[in-house]
Order: sequence, then C-alpha cells, then structure tokens
Amino acid sequence: MLSFHESIILSSPENFFEVRHLTLKGTNYEIGRKLGEIAKEIHSIAKEPTEDMLQTRCQSVYLEKNYPIFYERMRGIADAYNANMRKDLIDFSLLGEAILSTGCSAVYYPPSRTTLGHGIISRNLDFYMPSSMPALSKPYIIEMYPDKGYPSISILSFQLLGESLEGINAKGLTVVHLADDESTSRYHTEPTYCNAVGLNELKSVQLLLDTCATVEEAKEALLVNKHFYMFQPIHLLIADKSGNSFVWEYSHTHNKEYIIEGKDDPQIITNFLLHRYESIKDIPRVSDEKTCPYNRYRALYHAIKEHDRKVTLDFVKETNALVFVEKNSYKNPPEIPVRTLLHSVYDIDNRSVEVSFYLKDNFNVEKKEYEQSIRSPYFKFSLQAKDTF
Repeated sequence: MLSFHESIILSSPENFFEVRHLTLKGTNYEIGRKLGEIAKEIHSIAKEPTEDMLQTRCQSVYLEKNYPIFYERMRGIADAYNANMRKDLIDFSLLGEAILSTGCSAVYYPPSRTTLGHGIISRNLDFYMPSSMPALSKPYIIEMYPDKGYPSISILSFQLLGESLEGINAKGLTVVHLADDESTSRYHTEPTYCNAVGLNELKSVQLLLDTCATVEEAKEALLVNKHFYMFQPIHLLIADKSGNSFVWEYSHTHNKEYIIEGKDDPQIITNFLLHRYESIKDIPRVSDEKTCPYNRYRALYHAIKEHDRKVTLDFVKETNALVFVEKNSYKNPPEIPVRTLLHSVYDIDNRSVEVSFYLKDNFNVEKKEYEQSIRSPYFKFSLQAKDTF
C-alpha cells in the first residue's frame, strides 16, 4: 500500500515560488497512480487521445522494454485517468507540457578536493520569468522509495511530474541537466516539439536515478538508449560516490555522443559543449556580459583555481553565487527577465541536497538600484536509510 506525505516548503503571494515536497513509498504502479491523481486533480492536466497512434504505441513498447520501472508508473497514471494503456490512444509517458530553455552553471568537486571528503555538486538553474505563466514557479521535490529501482530525490517542474531536472539516488549517483545553448544559437536544431519514441531530454535524468549506481553504469545506460529532444539539446553532469564524474554531450547534429571524464578534478559545466574545446584558452570571447556561458565558465574556473586548498561548503555556495543571474547582471537586459531560480548543493556521500530558491528582486531605495536578489534559506532533503523504508 502506498505511503504518501506532502508538505509545502515555500509559499507566499509576495514571492516567486511555491515549493512542495512529496514523499512516496510503494510500488511503481502506486507511485504513478498518485502522481497521475495530482496532475489531474491539482493541475487540471488533461490527457487526450493522440493523432499519431503508431508513435504512441511504439513509445509505450519502447519504455516497456527499456524502462520497465517507468512503464509501471505509466500504468498507474493511466488508471488515475480511468484509461486503458493497451488501447494506444493516449500517451501516458508525459504529464503536462514542457517549456525548456534553461541556462545553468554547475561544478562537481571530487572527495579529494573537499574538506568533508565527500563529492559535491553545486548547481544553478537559470530560467525565464514570464509573468503570464511562470513555468518554474511551482516545482516539486519528489522523494521516491519504489519497490523496484533505487530510491531518489529529484526536482521536477513544468507540471510534468516525471521529467526530472536533476537529482540524487540512494547509491549516491547524482545527475544534473544543463541546456546546450551553443548548438541552439550556432546551428540549425530540430526539436520535435512533441513526444517521440525514446527518452526525451529530461526523462534520461530520471532513468539514471532509477537504474544506475555508478558512473560506469550511467555511461552504459546512456549509450544503449535512444534519445531525442523536444525543445533543446542538453548535456549532463553525472557523478557517483566513488569520486568518478563525467559530462555526457551530443554533437550539434545529435548524431554523435561524447564522454568527458572528470579525472579527479573539479568539473565545470555551463551552456556550451565542452568537447569542442581542449582547454580554457580555446573557449571563445564573444561577449562581455556576465551571463554569457563562456564568461560564467571562466569565472568559476578562476575562482576554483585561485583557491589552493580544499573547499568548504561555504566556498562551494559562494563560488556559484558569483554567476547567479541577477537584474544587474546585464548591460542589455532581455525583454523577458531571467534569474537564477534555484541553487542546489548535493552531498553525494550523505545522499542529500540543499536548495535555495529565488524569491524576488531587491531594490535599494536609497541607492535607487537593484542589488543581489532576495533568496530563501537552504532547505535540506535527505534520503532515508534503507532499514526505514
């Protein structure tokens, strides 16, 4: 029988975010059914028959063969909508609509480089703030203890309740996604703008959390699966408890894969393809904007390089704060504002994550200028020990 608990972490009409924490323990079918009920009853997400029945059927077949854990959740979602999975008329592999155009900056610090002796991933998520429909204003922290697959904590939004932005599992495998803006801006890309057959740019994150304990297992899982992107190409930063890490990337044509090993050094990633540059000297200088992905990479690189000793959690947080996207980060602000909406810090050994959320811009009345934005304190979430679930 499903065990379910929900709590509101953050909610105020004065601030940008409403954050909910869900804990679910049960079979994957039961977990899927509950998430389907939330999508249907809380978010009023409708599931209508698809026009492409062949693709819907093939996607269902693909997930049943290659990701049976998620397929069981799909069965539960279908039951929440009083539908029959085998009729192949409704696609239950997605809940809601994705609107993906994230920025982001992340750093992996191996255990040998931290005072704790733990591997740490520090990650900023930057996103647009459209006033009409703030796509990331109601994220979920999903803590799952399924009957099959590893327990995990993941951060989800876009009302998808199934496509993880990032997360950590009970074995310590930690995965974060970052947009590949370089391919999007320099080359012709071909997003599907709809579901297809295989793993979309976010479903691969949850698959790794559900099924992989180590970096080597994650490499294999990524290589043997079929991938596509609905909105934009991405790349992934992945690390495990033993201190291994790598970045997973695609070529701009999405026809080749690249694995960039961490080699026991801090691994930095923003929104350009690392495999295209042999060293920091090769990274282009195309703008003097602080928000430029090349400049954010350089800022993180130099801050870490100049720190000639092991890093503390305070250093980790302060370093990522150097590249927070603020109102005053721009010389020419975009028409739709962009902010660093969340900063998450993963302690791989402790299987935990701390998350701070953007609340609002801070205007200094006396100086008549915007200063660093007001952010929430860090909320900590930890996976329970095995003998407690």
